[in-house]
Amino acid sequence: MKTQFSPSYLLALTRLLFFIVGSLQTLPVQAKNYFADNSEEGCMSHFNLNVPAIIPAPMTCTLTPPPTTIVSVATGQCGAIVFFPPVMASQDCGPVTETPPNGSYFPVGNHTVTATDGTTTVTFQVWVVDQEPPIVTGPADMVINLAPHECGRVVNYSVTASDNCAPGTIVQTSGLPTGSTFPVGTTTSCFETSDPSGNNGSYCFDVTVHANPNPDPAPDCTISGNTQICPGGSTQLCAPAGHASYQWTTGQTTTCITVNYTGYFGLQVTTPGRCRNTCTVQVTTPTQPDTDGDGIPDACDPTLSVCSSIDILLAMIQASNLSNGLKNALSAKLNAAKNSYQNGNNTPTINQLNAFINQVLAQSGNGIPTALANQWIASAQAIIAAIQNGNTNCTTSQGLIASNSNGNFMTATAENNHFKVAPNPVHDDLSITWQHQMPGAGSIQIMDLTGRQFHQEVLTMGQQSCQISVAELPTGLYLIQVVSEGKMLAVEKFVKQ
Repeated sequence: MKTQFSPSYLLALTRLLFFIVGSLQTLPVQAKNYFADNSEEGCMSHFNLNVPAIIPAPMTCTLTPPPTTIVSVATGQCGAIVFFPPVMASQDCGPVTETPPNGSYFPVGNHTVTATDGTTTVTFQVWVVDQEPPIVTGPADMVINLAPHECGRVVNYSVTASDNCAPGTIVQTSGLPTGSTFPVGTTTSCFETSDPSGNNGSYCFDVTVHANPNPDPAPDCTISGNTQICPGGSTQLCAPAGHASYQWTTGQTTTCITVNYTGYFGLQVTTPGRCRNTCTVQVTTPTQPDTDGDGIPDACDPTLSVCSSIDILLAMIQASNLSNGLKNALSAKLNAAKNSYQNGNNTPTINQLNAFINQVLAQSGNGIPTALANQWIASAQAIIAAIQNGNTNCTTSQGLIASNSNGNFMTATAENNHFKVAPNPVHDDLSITWQHQMPGAGSIQIMDLTGRQFHQEVLTMGQQSCQISVAELPTGLYLIQVVSEGKMLAVEKFVKQ
């Protein structure tokens, strides 16, 4: 017998089912055939009703990772086999696998382990810590006794580092590097390094050097060479040969250097025995007299008249208070030098000037006052320098300086160009006159017997006289010279009271 339901009953039932399905997870629905017997109307009703299949919700897997595992490596090792606590899994989880697996070898550092049951995944940390410092190894302390010729000793040594993982770069923090010269005393050399984990290692050793009780003298550090250069010129400075090394303040390391500017130049020499000495020389611009009055020192003057410069020296000698015998001996050497130069023979000229220098040097402080001797030597050296620099100027129309009947000095010329200074001796104002007009622009200069200039005054072409106040000059003997167009026209002496 079939069960029959009324349509209103079935509708209420359907609504209840849909309410229940809305609160549950559904799967694909299943179709059912239902029949209703409508007895009141005397007929059977047939209809299809889709009823969803109802299943329970699935359970969720929960994985709980362990805390971070921290392991220190054993001595000499750069990693460790690590056993970490297991991952806690709920009853709904499948089999759990870990990557890397428990009991694996982990090198020093921080590592991530992944655990999963196929549906749920978690991670946790494994830290492998290196606390072992690197080891720095070097030489033992040293004691060195120097020989008499030594002032230090070259020491070669080796420093190495090792570590359970990898040592870093070795850094020297004090002392001297290998191959250095260790001086007298104690030098402490220290080194350090770090490994990738930041562990530090260090090592120090001492080198004690004892000086010899009877050391050799300090090495020679005499700088030779011309220490005066003209503007635009150069000179060569040289150290004594035979040393192991040379260090100039210019940065050069050769025995000799060429310099083209003035100033101080320092040198350190080192012997094979590591003994050192230092020295300094000053290079200056020459300060010799300016014979032709052009503002350029004689040694630097390419237009300097060598013959006129020798004439000045002759005048100074004759105006001095030297003995007649010494005056004549010195004058003879200068006259011989001038004659050789006029004949184009430079080598004999230089030889005669050097003979003059040697005689002045021998009489310095004895027959010749030291200051006067130094100036005469400087003037002769300036003339030699001019000749060596290629000077060929021997312009002179005035001849040699000669004494006149009054004991004064003038230029002996074909025109008998008399040059007068009055009053002589003088106290305040000095009057100077000469017979012929100035051939061109020039100057008149007053200097002492050492060549130091006290006064210079410009002269114009055609001028035949001038007046100079000498009231401020110290008492003593002075020379006055007239120069025009690079030529010395006259030289005279006067006494300031």
